[in-house]
Amino acid sequence: MFFSILIPVYNTSEYLPECMDSVLSQTFKDFEVVLIDDGSSKECAKLCDEYEKSRACVRVIHKQNEGLMMTRRRGFKEAKGEYFICIDSDDKLHDSRALEKIHSLIKTSGCDLVIYNYVYGEGGGREETVRTVFDYQSGHLFRGDSKKEVYEKLLTTNYMNNIWIKCPSRVIVDIDTDYSEWKDEICRAEDLFQSYPMLNNAKCIGYIKDPLYYYRWAPDSISNKYKFGFFYSFKCIFNREESYLKKWNLSKEIIAKAKNRRIVRISEIICRCYFDCKSSGNISGWKAFADKIGKDPFYINILDGTEKKQVLLYYRLLHSLIIKGRKRAAIRLIETVSYLSGKLK
Repeated sequence: MFFSILIPVYNTSEYLPECMDSVLSQTFKDFEVVLIDDGSSKECAKLCDEYEKSRACVRVIHKQNEGLMMTRRRGFKEAKGEYFICIDSDDKLHDSRALEKIHSLIKTSGCDLVIYNYVYGEGGGREETVRTVFDYQSGHLFRGDSKKEVYEKLLTTNYMNNIWIKCPSRVIVDIDTDYSEWKDEICRAEDLFQSYPMLNNAKCIGYIKDPLYYYRWAPDSISNKYKFGFFYSFKCIFNREESYLKKWNLSKEIIAKAKNRRIVRISEIICRCYFDCKSSGNISGWKAFADKIGKDPFYINILDGTEKKQVLLYYRLLHSLIIKGRKRAAIRLIETVSYLSGKLK
């Protein structure tokens, strides 16, 4: 079997038929579909079982709710294919020849990881757009030192975070690594956390310019809501990232850019959590959160190794106020900058 298509499912019966149709209508047929039900409602679990009964290529795994990361890990463990394709159950494949195109590139190049573009669905005032990862034609290969370009994209942008734009070979996925030690910490950016070892282990990375995946923007998605736990997720993620920065022999400039991104992401979490707390009347909760992270060594030292001239003064000021415990001044800064940028909520 060539492909294992892994679909974590949690209460997405509204979207699952469209997702499954996009897979079952593929021109390339050498694949299995593994639906991993993460403790869904009876209705959704039943829908998964109906697919298993009606399609020989579909397998269903029912499990207790553990969240997206552990559900993906179970899928990797259970998969039988040579290559893995991950699809979120409220998304879909955008191209009926997606598997055919990926298979063709693998067979002609021998690459053990394929990266492809995707469509970012409309919603929330956004128009439907194609997200382009690299400025290369289909079939471009990254090997040896040229892999550093892929590392840089992962470390300094958000274009490479998602696991569903990557088709890895079984041999480069850390299937036997026990992720349970992180399951209570990682509640955001699970895909990024799992991407580091894949990119590190890949000997040859192929690129397909065509958008093969369709991401459905949903206003109720966890990615559009902010909570305090996101800070601890990214703390864990960036600690893992640090170990790969040492392995990849990157330039000082790229390392500085990667570390600059950390203060941006963490500052975004702090600010978005503030506005969420403000709208729910929980400013005291945000202040307690600010007190806690202000004493956290990870946050205290987050500017170490950055190119400070490239870090906005706003982020540096906010950092200084938080670690000094000046919460009221931090709030005034957040409100003022948001007002001036037209984003006051």
